[in-house]
Amino acid sequence: VIPRALSRFNVDFIYLNPEEGEEISEPLMYNVEGQVQERMTIGGGWNWLSLITYNEMWFEGFAENLIEARGQSQLVYNDPYWGLFGDLEYMDNTQAYKVKMHEDTETVLEFWSESNGSGRIEPKSLTRGWNWVSYPYEFCYSADDVFNAGNFSENDMILSLNDGFVVNDGNGYWEGTLGDLTPYQGYMIYCNNDVELEMPRRFDLPQGYFREKVM
Repeated sequence: VIPRALSRFNVDFIYLNPEEGEEISEPLMYNVEGQVQERMTIGGGWNWLSLITYNEMWFEGFAENLIEARGQSQLVYNDPYWGLFGDLEYMDNTQAYKVKMHEDTETVLEFWSESNGSGRIEPKSLTRGWNWVSYPYEFCYSADDVFNAGNFSENDMILSLNDGFVVNDGNGYWEGTLGDLTPYQGYMIYCNNDVELEMPRRFDLPQGYFREKVM
């Protein structure tokens, strides 16, 4: 059984061709419908976060330990007396967020399985300068897998909070210290020119691998 996305998995049937005596593998995809829960830990201090589903994640769910959160153009503060105030009410999968916590906090994201749709990722319009970009995949992939370097300019950069960075080498590849990208992590992308970013569908990517869901 091979998981392909949250609530979706492949089952490979391998059988013997009776005429030619060769093995044939025939994958079938199954959908699990209903409510899905994802448990995750948001670390103390600063985190760069993103979500992998279309559902919103409201800050009230972990406000007890929240200090502040920022989107690319919005923010929210958690005042000890007044509580949450600001124009950023929740996180979704359209951008990355910078979230500061008092301490490690476990939270639960609930969503309906059909919210993952067909696996299509909405295109993103990146502008010149820094862009706060979400990583909307359930598995770990390389920057070359999900950010087609051919669409970017030489010296464009993908930066993580703690795992390094890569720079576009101008020949269709990303080069640098950043390893595979991690679910629920957000990334900063510097563009020297505007870029229309189309990320691959989940089911068009090779089989990725899981990594512990610690934000």
